[in-house]
Amino acid sequence: VLHKGSRSQRKNGKSPCMPLTKVEVSYYEKKGEIFGCHELNCTDMFSNLRTDLCFLETGCDLLQVILDSQLMGKEAPLLYNLLYIYLKKIPQTANPWLLAASFRLKLLKHDGLIGFPFICNECGNVLHSEIYTRDSESWCAVHRPKECIEWDATELQVIYRLAESQSFTEISLLDLSPILLAKITLFFTKCLHVY
Repeated sequence: VLHKGSRSQRKNGKSPCMPLTKVEVSYYEKKGEIFGCHELNCTDMFSNLRTDLCFLETGCDLLQVILDSQLMGKEAPLLYNLLYIYLKKIPQTANPWLLAASFRLKLLKHDGLIGFPFICNECGNVLHSEIYTRDSESWCAVHRPKECIEWDATELQVIYRLAESQSFTEISLLDLSPILLAKITLFFTKCLHVY
């Protein structure tokens, strides 16, 4: 959608097209891929995210996850509703990066790239104690291939709870180390690059 003058039309010094702003758009189709804009209304500025740098970084990270994983024009109302809820919950969470990790895992599940619990691709056993992953595939210790990510039992339990929990209170109580966050982020990236 093309909104002419979106950068100059500011209300109270804020543009309705700035990042981390939810808007409603009334548009019309034109030739090509660019649509014209009849009306643009801001519905949420996510003001609470702008009070803390960590909140802002986490919010931008979630938007980048969407940009990296979703096709332009693809409808995903459940995923976008989940994104909105997560953005609203960021300021209420002691460690907002828990939400970033949880969102990545829920997105992979939503898009059908992984399933829970993990199952060994070779023997079909459900994996609870340790797993080995490469891209979006998983194996047990006996059948693991070379060059894979290893997850121990503690990490696996955190992953399952981040991916399956329906309670932000439960998610906020989890212990997410910087190492585990980095592994989940790497796992997410590798899963996306397969497709």
